Amino acid sequence: MKAEDTDVEIRYGTGRYPDLKTTKLLVEPVFPACGREYYERIDGRAITRPEHLHNLVLLRSPLEPWKPWFETAGLDWPEPQAGPQFNDIGLMLEAIASNQGVALVRQRMARHWLSLGQMVRLLDIESVSPHGYYIVEREQAPLKPEARYFVDWLLSLDW
Repeated sequence: MKAEDTDVEIRYGTGRYPDLKTTKLLVEPVFPACGREYYERIDGRAITRPEHLHNLVLLRSPLEPWKPWFETAGLDWPEPQAGPQFNDIGLMLEAIASNQGVALVRQRMARHWLSLGQMVRLLDIESVSPHGYYIVEREQAPLKPEARYFVDWLLSLDW
């Protein structure tokens, strides 16, 4: 089965897909977080302003770019060009929990590590990610009733 053969998909991305109808399902804010040991090593309690991130290891991902967060935080910093980069958010979360640096995370994806205290939130500043979860349908093909029911159910959930 090819993706084109599906009735409905849930995609993570920008929500702009040519010839496809998209409906925003969930766009979560992001915030900086690091592993517990890294937090202790950098004296995380002293990180009280965004510019305090300047000398820290910033983990990077094209899926969670830093620039929008910098702008929300009032920093005129470019997107970091140095440091570890991850194309897989799951691997980046593991790197954070393994005390490799600071990265932007989403509450839902990081909640396990945050609840266990293995990951610590730095600063209370959140920004909107340029990526989210979207329901995607073929523009020209109406959904079958069971697929429409599924989409309606997804949209009714309190994300």
